[in-house]
Amino acid sequence: MEEHTDGALRAMRPVPMETDWYHDYFRRIPFQALRELLTEARVDLSGKSVHLAGCGNGIDLFYLKQFCKSSFHVSDISANAVGTVIATDLEVTDSKEDMECLSFEDGAFDWSFTATSLHHLPRPALGVYELLRTSREGVIFIEPQDTWLTRLFVRLGLAQEYEVFGNYVYRWAEHDVEKLCKSLYYKWHVKQVFALHGRARNPVEFFLLKTITEICNFAVPSLGNYFICMIRKPKDL
Repeated sequence: MEEHTDGALRAMRPVPMETDWYHDYFRRIPFQALRELLTEARVDLSGKSVHLAGCGNGIDLFYLKQFCKSSFHVSDISANAVGTVIATDLEVTDSKEDMECLSFEDGAFDWSFTATSLHHLPRPALGVYELLRTSREGVIFIEPQDTWLTRLFVRLGLAQEYEVFGNYVYRWAEHDVEKLCKSLYYKWHVKQVFALHGRARNPVEFFLLKTITEICNFAVPSLGNYFICMIRKPKDL
């Protein structure tokens, strides 16, 4: 993925950065993994219509546009979030949507995409079914992964079971997707990756977090805290 500066991000977003460029480095890692997954699966989103659900403040759209030359429609349950994205990118269309009950017709888009939004829903699986219903070719999502390591981190208080908003953090595993896809006769592709979101306060802390992340991704990526998934519909549907 192309490098970018925090100046470029500020030009894209009128809202403040979540933290700083240290955090941005780790935010990009799952999207780099997504690009690799698309390449391995021989899926090209160029020229496709993509629904970006749970668009938030627009940072996911920024990362996607680094390697996806698609036409985007953004949606979120928050009208303020949608307004923020539209204010920074006039090339996208938008609507206010509940991901568990989308207003679009069946097959309204080629693809649907969401990042770290499903785990906010009371019924995450329903969100996936809705994204599948409104997509002709398939769904891509990036979510927290459920492994013995993440469960250990939760027990030790190093990872959240419930977020500050009060929602349970639903973490995905490949077995969850396998059952869902086999029942629908769909194909699926997954990739796991580590991206440690510690708040680096200086270059030394950033170097330590970056080094640990790189070692983990080299040695045991399957235990990563991020789960990147693509579900593909059969072409004859």
